[in-house]
Amino acid sequence: MRVLVALLVVNFIFCSLSIAQEVQSKRKKELDRLTEIVIVADPFNPSLLEHGSPVTVVDKEKLKIISESSLGETLSQEPGVSSTYFGPGASRPVIRGNSGERVKILKNGVGTLDVSNYSEDHQVTANPLAAKSIEILRGPETLLYGSQAIGGVVNVVDGQIPENSIGKVATGTLNFKTGTADGEVTTSALVEGQASDFNWHIDSFNQDTDDIKIPGNAKSDIKQNADGENSVIDTGGRLENSYARSQGVNVGGSAVKKWGFLGMSLSDTNSIYGVPGAEKGVSINLKQVRLDLKGRVDKPFESFKSLKFNLGGSNYDHQELEGKNVGTRFSNDALEGRVELSHDTWSGWDGVFGTQQEYSDFAAIGEEAFIPATKRSASSLFVFEERKLNDLFKFQSGGRYELVSLNPANREDKNYNPYGVSAGVVLDPTSKDDYTIGLTTSYTQRAPTSPELFADGAHIARQIFEIGSSDLDQEKSTGVDLTFKKNTGLITGALNFFVQDFKDYINLSSTDRIQNDLRVFEYNNINARLYGGELEYAFHLHELLGMWVNDIDLYGQVDLVRGENKSDNGDLPRIPPVRTKVGLSYGWRDLFKAGCEAQLVSAQNHLADNELPTDSYTLLNAFVSQKLPKFSGQQLSFFIRGTNLTNDDARMHASFLKDLAPLRGRSVLFGIESNF
Repeated sequence: MRVLVALLVVNFIFCSLSIAQEVQSKRKKELDRLTEIVIVADPFNPSLLEHGSPVTVVDKEKLKIISESSLGETLSQEPGVSSTYFGPGASRPVIRGNSGERVKILKNGVGTLDVSNYSEDHQVTANPLAAKSIEILRGPETLLYGSQAIGGVVNVVDGQIPENSIGKVATGTLNFKTGTADGEVTTSALVEGQASDFNWHIDSFNQDTDDIKIPGNAKSDIKQNADGENSVIDTGGRLENSYARSQGVNVGGSAVKKWGFLGMSLSDTNSIYGVPGAEKGVSINLKQVRLDLKGRVDKPFESFKSLKFNLGGSNYDHQELEGKNVGTRFSNDALEGRVELSHDTWSGWDGVFGTQQEYSDFAAIGEEAFIPATKRSASSLFVFEERKLNDLFKFQSGGRYELVSLNPANREDKNYNPYGVSAGVVLDPTSKDDYTIGLTTSYTQRAPTSPELFADGAHIARQIFEIGSSDLDQEKSTGVDLTFKKNTGLITGALNFFVQDFKDYINLSSTDRIQNDLRVFEYNNINARLYGGELEYAFHLHELLGMWVNDIDLYGQVDLVRGENKSDNGDLPRIPPVRTKVGLSYGWRDLFKAGCEAQLVSAQNHLADNELPTDSYTLLNAFVSQKLPKFSGQQLSFFIRGTNLTNDDARMHASFLKDLAPLRGRSVLFGIESNF
């Protein structure tokens, strides 16, 4: 596999440097597309073309086809992203081996205010069905969102509070989707419009899936052999207790004026879903009501460009049910707010500084409440500056300082002062936007969280006995990112290299002890390193063949990450294996598109103590999408998508349930959309 990766890298670099730009018919179109995609989570709101750090933007058209019932699974095939797969109901993204408390999930720039970071079986309340785009950031901007973004940021942009005039009295979208492997029936609707200076937005979704079909039995062969079993219960080709049902309604509005905008939104989310692998048929009944305020004032003061603010408040509650009985109840009342002030050019520097405030009141009550009730508050100041040195070079730097306080019930309070700094340079070597090269270095600290400090009990979803340590030190990370992008021409793509060195990395380590029939896992500080890279490229055959109204792309992707435990010369647990993707797509104008791809996932044999390996597998996927010509201002489109067409037994190594819950088997999904 290393040889394959090396060959692909050499091939990418050779082609990028040696193939002359003989055909440039679509150069302007490519540049326009990259310029139109704006990174909302970056304080400068740069386009994808200008961005010099590793970033992925999944737009609405792609989301329409790839969207799954959870955020983690929706993004799990993007470069450098895996998932914590806990069945269709719950899954968080894993970015370059970082998960949980190291990946910050945002909704329009503010945290999701749920408890999905406490455990993988807790659902992320930012639903991809309501998203207009999803941003995945892995660069220096992540430090602007707190120490919990040490591994990356995922920002779900849904447009519930319009920031610009919609320009129509009413416009909207209706969607329907159904699938064969889980009986999925999904409907969603969005309607928005403008009346004078007032812009309004309403969207809703309803998703219902049964237990998913799987290729064989839920328990893996590796697990059966490790347990010494001669037989396993036949689950009938279904993953028991993997159903999921979710509904949501979001209402928002804003006044858009010459000086900026001011708006608010109200969201109501409800879900009930099963937790595969857990005894007693555990399910989770989740409710969240959330209120958001957002605004921007242009030219608020002399020498300042804009003042932005964003405030989110949430009342969150979920019950973990054993049949019809409530076993444990989790609640979280939370607030999070940000204020950003962008200044004019000062001595050649453009920048933004601001503050972020967070507060949460978390409680867990019941027989499996292994974390004490904890109040957490965090206050921070941040700054991010940029200076254009000349037509080729741009320098960026940033910093953040936090005050974090944890107040657990019947435990000693904990206070921390994490900080982070970053510096980088972005190079446009031709000054024509054909290439982008970025180099970033950063130093970031992360404060321990409530589960890491205070956990003490059976964590049934993970099927472990989890013990925290109140003596944990802050986590410190020194990172380097190197990015190459080729934006136009016969071959386009990106190549990223990264390394993160950790001191006092907070590791959930397996021990040899058994308690309550569960293996004991303990949090402790170790020294660690994460390193690897991502390659994605597209060979635009239409450029070579002169097929001007067609898009024919041969594309590929490789990502790898290694996690080393430098304290014992071993490996970190639950690190995703090497993945390679190859595909071919065809498009005619903007009306028709079809493609097929194969993702080859290697076996994972770099293992921590008491960790089982996972076998290699291949996912074969294909899709066809068609837009019909507009009629009376309406446009109808549909798609058909086939996933895991070879019905392979596929398991996410980053998941605690990898040996008990495989991914969905062969499935065909059909969707239809109406725009008006």
